[in-house]
Amino acid sequence: MNCRTAFYPLLSVVFMAGLAGVTCIRVSHLIVPAQVGRGHDAQLHCHFNLGGNILYSVKWFKGSREFFRIGPDGTRPQVFPHLSNMTVDIQRSNVSSVYLRNIQRSNAGTYRCEVSCEGPHFETDFREANMSVVDLPLQGPIIINVQTSYLPGERVALNCTSAPSKPMAILQWSIDGEQVGEPYVKRYIDGSIATLGTPSSEANGRPSAWQNGRESDGELADDSVATVGLEFVVDLPKQMATGAFAIRRVSCTALVGDIYQSVTYANLSIVDGRSAKSIATARTPSHLLHSSNGSSANGRSSHSTWIGLVFCCIFHLVRQTAVDITAAVLRI
Repeated sequence: MNCRTAFYPLLSVVFMAGLAGVTCIRVSHLIVPAQVGRGHDAQLHCHFNLGGNILYSVKWFKGSREFFRIGPDGTRPQVFPHLSNMTVDIQRSNVSSVYLRNIQRSNAGTYRCEVSCEGPHFETDFREANMSVVDLPLQGPIIINVQTSYLPGERVALNCTSAPSKPMAILQWSIDGEQVGEPYVKRYIDGSIATLGTPSSEANGRPSAWQNGRESDGELADDSVATVGLEFVVDLPKQMATGAFAIRRVSCTALVGDIYQSVTYANLSIVDGRSAKSIATARTPSHLLHSSNGSSANGRSSHSTWIGLVFCCIFHLVRQTAVDITAAVLRI
């Protein structure tokens, strides 16, 4: 056998044995929050398998521009200043994650994690994911037009208005813990009733506190405020049919994407008409009670008594004045 001919198969076996414990580097998961509130922080995670290779570097990109790089074991972290609106917290970043502070709208976009192994081949793998930035409401929704009390059969007409946000908040009504829809829920466009669909705004019906709120920076338009109405006729619960008082609890929930939820509650006091009349009679002085035509026997009697007292006081005052004048004249 030729020695050269025998050498090449042997070399191939040795080379393949050396690669037996080594596989390709692979980025298995890239975790980027789909939505982040403006002004909030975000942490991006990159999980990878070196496959027996030696890590050379982990690079982070937004679009095509690199903004962060870190070496093996968290060494040599680098932040690239050409993305001036990207604030990286180096102390909270490591070889498998990068921590971004004070997220702004310009930070929305596609993020890429790129992992490379040592030479001579510097094998590389990457994954990408998108992140959007939303403007969250600065406070919860406001419920207006709640009356002090309601009688059975009376119509309730409430409005719920969200604080400015982008995208606009989705508002949901519930009565006693159960979500309600049509025909009780009314959505408005310029003061007119619209169908249930994408929430819309009612500029004339928004709380005055939001007229010049976050919209003053020119970043949130008028349609960032949503208003939803709730209309229904109240009834007295069966278990309270002979009682004097009942409570119906309504709530308005504001939702923005998958990252924001705020609930506002309002209690509606329902008073049984018969019980309300008996309570009023017991607590009201007789001289203040009146019939439907504006008069009563007790009212007339009380009225005559008051007239007599007034005349009596006037008589005593005049008599005392006359006595004082007479005494003064005699002294002169």
